[in-house]
Amino acid sequence: MTTKNHSPGNHATSTGWTLFIAVCVVVASGCHDTAPPPPVIRAAPAPSAGNRSGDAPPIVTQTPIAPPSDYVGSQVCAECHQEISQSYARTTMAKSAASLPDAPVIEKYPCDRIEAARGLYLSASQTTAGVFHHEQLLSIDGQLLCEQTVPIAYELGSGKRGRSYLVERDDQLMMSPLTWYSTALRWDVSPGYERNNQHFERRVTDGCLQCHAGRIAAAPSPQRDRYARPVLLEAMIGCERCHGPAEKHVAFQRSRTPSDGAVAAAASPGPDPIVNPGSLPPHLRESVCNECHDLGSERVLRFGKTEKDFRPGDPLSSIWVTFQKGHSGANLGQSLEAVNQVQQMEASQCFQQSNGQMGCISCHDPHRQPDAGERVEFFRNKCLACHTQPQQECATPKAERRLKSPEDSCIACHMPASPAADVQHTSQTDHRILRLPAASQVASGEGAFRIGAGMDSVPEWEVERARGLLMTRFAIELKDAELAKATCGVLEPLVERGLHDPIVERSLGEAYHVMNFHEKAEQHWKQALTLNPHDETALRSYAIAMHASGRDEEAESLYARYLQNNRWDRVILGRHVHVLARLQRLDEALREAEEAVQKFPLDGQIRQWLADAYEASGRVADAQAQRAVIERLAPVP
Repeated sequence: MTTKNHSPGNHATSTGWTLFIAVCVVVASGCHDTAPPPPVIRAAPAPSAGNRSGDAPPIVTQTPIAPPSDYVGSQVCAECHQEISQSYARTTMAKSAASLPDAPVIEKYPCDRIEAARGLYLSASQTTAGVFHHEQLLSIDGQLLCEQTVPIAYELGSGKRGRSYLVERDDQLMMSPLTWYSTALRWDVSPGYERNNQHFERRVTDGCLQCHAGRIAAAPSPQRDRYARPVLLEAMIGCERCHGPAEKHVAFQRSRTPSDGAVAAAASPGPDPIVNPGSLPPHLRESVCNECHDLGSERVLRFGKTEKDFRPGDPLSSIWVTFQKGHSGANLGQSLEAVNQVQQMEASQCFQQSNGQMGCISCHDPHRQPDAGERVEFFRNKCLACHTQPQQECATPKAERRLKSPEDSCIACHMPASPAADVQHTSQTDHRILRLPAASQVASGEGAFRIGAGMDSVPEWEVERARGLLMTRFAIELKDAELAKATCGVLEPLVERGLHDPIVERSLGEAYHVMNFHEKAEQHWKQALTLNPHDETALRSYAIAMHASGRDEEAESLYARYLQNNRWDRVILGRHVHVLARLQRLDEALREAEEAVQKFPLDGQIRQWLADAYEASGRVADAQAQRAVIERLAPVP
C-alpha cells in the first residue's frame, strides 16, 4: 500500500480515511456478523488537546506469563502413532521447511539469470559446498559493477507451489529475493520484490516462522525475531502444532502403561491432557487451523502476547485481535488471494447453512492427503457426506458434467483453481464453493474492515488499542496525516487511562512524526524506550528523526546503541557513517563505510558517503574510484 504522491486530497489520503471510517464503524457495531450501520464521519480531535477519556475506568494491566514450552517433538509421538506419522510425513505440511542440504532438490540448476530490475540480475547455483544465491549489478553497457553471493541456510515451502530461501545474518534471518515456482518450473523474483526489491535484507519475523516451521530456537536476546543456531528445532509443522505440547500426554500414557507392558496400579487421574481438535467446539477447532490459514485478516497481537503463545484449544482472541476484510478475497478478475481460504469458505453457502459446524477438517484430513488417483473420489465423498438428499443432487446432467471433468469431479466445477492475485506463477483453489463460478459476483471495495468474530471476550480497551495500532500502520504506509491524527485520537485516551505499553507509545511517536509534530513524537519514543529499552523500532525511528533535525550528537549516540545489537540494517549503518563524518570522526566513519559497502555493495548512497569520507581524509584517488562506480550504477528500486 504505497503511493508516490502524498499531497492532501490524493488517493492515499482518501484510502486512509476510508479505512479509518470502516474500522471505526465496525468496532462500534460490536462482534456481530450483521452489516454495520452507515458510517457517520466526524472530525478527529486535535492532537494537542488529546481525546479525554471522561469517566472511562483506568486500565490496569499485568504482562501475561508465557505458556510453558513443554514440547517433546513429533519423533516421540511416532513411537505410538506410527501409521499416522508415516501418512502425515507425505503431506505438504510435513514438508513445510528444511535446513539445507536436507531438502530434496526440486529446483533447476544452474538457474538462468533473472532480471529483477534494470541492470540487476539474480541467479542460483548448487555446488558441493551448498546452495548459493547471487545478485549482480551491471552498468548500462553491460559491465559488472558489483555483486554479492550468499549461502542459503534454510528453505520454506513444501515445493507444491514453490520455495523461498533464508539467509543467516548473525542472529537474524533474511529472505532471498529469488524464489522457485514449482507450478511454472522456473525461478523468478520473490513475492513482493517486483514492487520493492529488498535484496537480501527482508527480515524474517517470528510470525513468518511460526506458520512455516514446526519449532524454532529463539536466541537469548530481548529483541524480537532473533534466533539461535540451528534455527529449526523441528522443521516440519509437527503433531504438537495441532494437538498442543505433548509432555503431559506422554507422561499420562506412560503412567497408565509402563515400559513392561503392565497396567499401572495407580494410573494418572483425569482425562488425557492432549488436544483433539475434532472434539473441540467449532470456534476452538477452527482456531487451530486459522492460526496460520486466516491471513485474509489483519491481526494485532494483544497486550504482552507473542505469536509463540498460541496453544491448540485456545481461541485466537486470546492472542490476537482480528479485523476481517469486507470481501472474500476475490477481485474483479476472479483471481484469489493466496492465503485467504478461511474467508472464502466462510462466504460459501455450505458454511453459512451448516450452523457453524462446517470447518477445515470437514473436507481435509489433517493426517493424510489423497494421492492424485484418489483425489476426485475422496473429495466427492466429502461433498456427499452433506448432500445426501435427492433434492441436493447436482442439477447438471452427468453427461454435461463429464464434458468439463471426465472424472465427474465436484471440485473441478465448484472449486476451480484461479490465479493467485498476490503471488505470481501460482494458483489458488476457490474455497467459496460456488454453484456457478463463472457467473459469480465479486465484491468490490478495497478498504472495508470489520472486527473479527469471536472477539467478545476481548476487553474494550484492547480492541481500541488494536484498532489504533492498525490505523497507525496504514498512516505510516500512506504518509497520511489525517489518518495519523485520527490514530492519536484513539490511542491517547488509553495512555491517559493508565496504559503503559511501549508499542502504543512507539505508535504514537510514529503518528505524530507523520503529522510533523516532532516534539510530541520525541516524547513518545522516549517513553517507549523507558518502558522497553530494547524496542528496536522506537530506537530506530528516534535516531533517524534526530539525524534529520541536525541533532548529530544525539543521533550518533542512538545509532551506536542500535548497532550494538543489529549490524545488518543498511539504512542505519549508512546513516551512522554520515553523522560520524559530520562530527569529524573520520576514522570511525571510514571503518563503518567500508563495512557497509562490503555488506551492501549495491547501495549507491552508502558508496557516496564512503567517497565523501575518503575525500575528507585526503584519499582523493579512493574517493574518485567510488564515484566512478556510482556514476555507472543503473537505478535500482
